[in-house]
Amino acid sequence: MKGFKFKVQLGCQACANTLKAKLVKLNGVTRVDFSVEQQEIKVLGNESMKYLQVLQKVQSWGEAAQRQAEPFK
Repeated sequence: MKGFKFKVQLGCQACANTLKAKLVKLNGVTRVDFSVEQQEIKVLGNESMKYLQVLQKVQSWGEAAQRQAEPFK
């Protein structure tokens, strides 16, 4: 299993749930954990999960919701 962690400006639980619903539809994603308090989301999946697909989905959500979304460095 592999995973990616992103810094995401989550305004509320509903925002986090919306992003989670979009991410779990991606190929290879098996689990999405988030923390509104820490402003982060962790995406776990199998080997077929692609970083760029996950990043693009997180960034497109951020643009649509007018929120900051970026990978942890």
